[in-house]
Amino acid sequence: MILERPDGSRSTVVANIVPLKNDRGEITGVINCTYDITDRKRAEARLRLNHDAFFDLIKNARFGVYVVDAQFRMRQVSTAAQKAFANVHPLIGRDIAEVIRTMRPEPFAAEAIARFHHTLATGEPYDAPNLTVR
Repeated sequence: MILERPDGSRSTVVANIVPLKNDRGEITGVINCTYDITDRKRAEARLRLNHDAFFDLIKNARFGVYVVDAQFRMRQVSTAAQKAFANVHPLIGRDIAEVIRTMRPEPFAAEAIARFHHTLATGEPYDAPNLTVR
């Protein structure tokens, strides 16, 4: 709900209204709790903009970039990286370990998967040596 204040500014609020009843179950009044969520709504809007900008940046990167989420699933692949994943279907939403094993033989696959797990667990970056994907 939008409330307009006397000064003309607007606030977004959520109101919870609960009936107050007596022993016979009759409504004798109400309890009204109103919460101003204006700042939260602004923060959500900024977060949406940042999210969209980030995904746009990844999509249009001139080099191979892909996003793996905390559940170890592929979430996004840049246009430049799509060639490397051309034989993996479906790609988005798929476990990165499955993707790696589809693309690379052992022992490389096991080592790469271990590196992903280590980075996810510790937050430590890993700079891979140059790889050529054909």
